[in-house]
Amino acid sequence: MTTRRKSKKRTWCKRIAFISVLIVAISVFSTETIAKSDVKTLTNNEKITRGKGVSQALLTEYQEIVNKYLEKYSVESPNKNDKFYWNSEFLPEEDWSRLYVIYFQMNGSQKEAQKIKFHGPPTLKSTRTPNAKLYDLWINDDKSQIWINGECVEKSTLSSYKVADFVRDYTSSLFRSENKDEYRVDLWTKRGYNKFRKQFSKKPVSIEKLLEIEPEIVFVMERNDEKYIYMSRQPIFGWSLISVDEITKTKTFWGATKTNTKSTGTIGIASSPLSYHQKTE
Repeated sequence: MTTRRKSKKRTWCKRIAFISVLIVAISVFSTETIAKSDVKTLTNNEKITRGKGVSQALLTEYQEIVNKYLEKYSVESPNKNDKFYWNSEFLPEEDWSRLYVIYFQMNGSQKEAQKIKFHGPPTLKSTRTPNAKLYDLWINDDKSQIWINGECVEKSTLSSYKVADFVRDYTSSLFRSENKDEYRVDLWTKRGYNKFRKQFSKKPVSIEKLLEIEPEIVFVMERNDEKYIYMSRQPIFGWSLISVDEITKTKTFWGATKTNTKSTGTIGIASSPLSYHQKTE
């Protein structure tokens, strides 16, 4: 009788242990499934929202892509900058578009932690008239394509406008075109910019729509608790070196210092992220 009771007890213990293992396995599988699902949902042409924040699964995916191009990095003492070394200055469309889609959704603190960042079209409330000299350059440059309020137009269309008719401009690369030297110039009137801004800053936007305008890709070169230095390649001007002060938000733009929490400032022209540290060390 005692033997039977012990046998039954062992049987129940085995069943309970099996059930426990099964529950844990299901839990782990479910977590992995959710994480994978979270990553895959963004590959479809769904609508996404700027700055809402992303999951750890997407942050991990982002870092894995960045690591393909980050050759090494050095963590320095508190009074020195951490340095980041890159093995490429070019990101294929598959990678930059994926990073951009995730970055677009990150909140402020998540974006701040990234070593590859993006500057997309402006969505600020403030407006500014395009630079008159650049405006003339765009008109006469065979490599430029002109877009007004989201529509591609012939350059002759600009004869119906004055520079003061536009409240915002954005110049972007066209690396996806056959002629990679070409670039796109977006110009917005007041009404057109208000519509664009609401669509990109307040409402969910489709991935397809987001990727219509190629973003500026930013490589962080040095960083500490007070400031960071990064490089970005811009149409016409090429690679620029930018310094951002995290405490005072003070930037330098072509030698003129200004305090602005939104804009960035250029402190010089550089050859590329690959050669930056060779010149500074």
